[in-house]
Amino acid sequence: TGSTIASTPAQSPSNQNSKSAIPVHSKLAAVHPSTVQNIQSTLPESTASSTSSPVMLSRRGRRDSIDAWSLASAQMEVSKEELQNRRATTKDMSYLKSQVRKKAKARERVVETHLQSMLSLVAMFAAICASEIKFHSNEEVAIAMFKSVVTLVSCMQCWLLIRQRVAIMETMYRRGKADFAWSKKFVTSFVVELAVLGTHSPPTVDSSISITQLHIQAEYHWDHIATCFIMLRSYTLIRSLKAYLTFADDQVHIAAKLAKVPIKSTLFLLKYYMRETPFTLLALLFVSMLFVGSYIIRIAEMPYDRETHIYFWNSMWLLIVTSSTVGYGDITPNTHIGRFVAFTVLLLGLMLTSLLVAVFANSVTLNSRESRFVETARELAARNAQKQAAAIFVQKWYRSLSDRKSKHQPVDKKAMLANFARPFLKASSKMAKVKEDKDIHVDILVFEMHERLESMRESMRLESKKLKRRVDSLERSLEKSMVQNKKMITLLEQITSHQQQRVVRPLSRSSKIEQDQ
Repeated sequence: TGSTIASTPAQSPSNQNSKSAIPVHSKLAAVHPSTVQNIQSTLPESTASSTSSPVMLSRRGRRDSIDAWSLASAQMEVSKEELQNRRATTKDMSYLKSQVRKKAKARERVVETHLQSMLSLVAMFAAICASEIKFHSNEEVAIAMFKSVVTLVSCMQCWLLIRQRVAIMETMYRRGKADFAWSKKFVTSFVVELAVLGTHSPPTVDSSISITQLHIQAEYHWDHIATCFIMLRSYTLIRSLKAYLTFADDQVHIAAKLAKVPIKSTLFLLKYYMRETPFTLLALLFVSMLFVGSYIIRIAEMPYDRETHIYFWNSMWLLIVTSSTVGYGDITPNTHIGRFVAFTVLLLGLMLTSLLVAVFANSVTLNSRESRFVETARELAARNAQKQAAAIFVQKWYRSLSDRKSKHQPVDKKAMLANFARPFLKASSKMAKVKEDKDIHVDILVFEMHERLESMRESMRLESKKLKRRVDSLERSLEKSMVQNKKMITLLEQITSHQQQRVVRPLSRSSKIEQDQ
């Protein structure tokens, strides 16, 4: 508490019974007011009155004052511990609050991505309905209603995109990466995405464009062209699929950075879903490719061949025949856009069919555990068959010998072996084949292990070379820095010596004058 208790000097024997005096210096102003009130409540009246000014206390008062000061010091220690605990708890609470904020922001981003994908689906559905009504009945009220829905959804999507980009720019500014917020890549991606999400046909627009292709003039309505652009919003579905991945933990992100795995890329997303649910992914890709491509072909070919492409299924049949490389020729594209779409669908169909064949072959083949089980089962079956054949051979051999001896007939061992040993020889040959297959499998495994070890050694050599190059570059940079430091040190020494000479010269002149005087 900072308070001092000074005892009086020793009294004479005659004055031992007299009251001893102890000056008490009150420094309770530095103590918290609550502790001062507690101390004053515990002290007696004489001691409590002495907290404001030094007085002479008796022995009993001395004991009470010592107890009071010890209690005050204990209370101060408790208050210090409480302050430390409060600081620790505030730090923990601030860390927890930051983590909660991060999780809340991550949830908001996931919700926004899902909302974008849902709005894209609504916009595509409304645009398709408006274009279909335009094809068949041309009812202006229904078309205007669906167009207004598309306009509202497009405005909401643009607002969500701007909100997301502003949040990303704020985080970049906080981390000190303002250059990335205004980089060419970031700005171009924002502009392109804003153009894709904002391109649509408003309710008041009813215009058309005339294009001449293959010596034929065709008229395309802006509603159909805007529907093709709205189909491009399907990229938001890929982002929602990324959000469904179970890679939301910070430790997983750290492990991905250490392993140099781009978990946020689209290619990694395709690889992941190809491993987890390959048939579902291939079916989804094939159906979406057919739907989008057939609708674009229908819009492109409608002015040239309305009777054929008025039905959506005819355009889909054209893409199915083209992607399967059959090509019946009953329906053919007549425009440049239709031919381009058919060619792209052909390439994508070949890729998807090859992937389907690979996935089917991988699902049919046995894995390592299943192959081991099959080998052990074959070996056990061959061993049991060999044992049974051996037992039958011994039984037949013994019976034939006993019959011939009882009938006193000559024994032809070669003929008996040729008659009785055939099943045993077949079983033993099967056993030998099983062992050969097992040895071959083991040799293949050993060869694969050697190849893996060699590849690991090569990768380790390459990494060691890279590390050596880095170390060499660091050593060179260190040598350059050492040389520069030496130059700086020499310059500093020269400057200090020059300054010392400037200081010493006037002193030496003054000393010479004094000597002369």
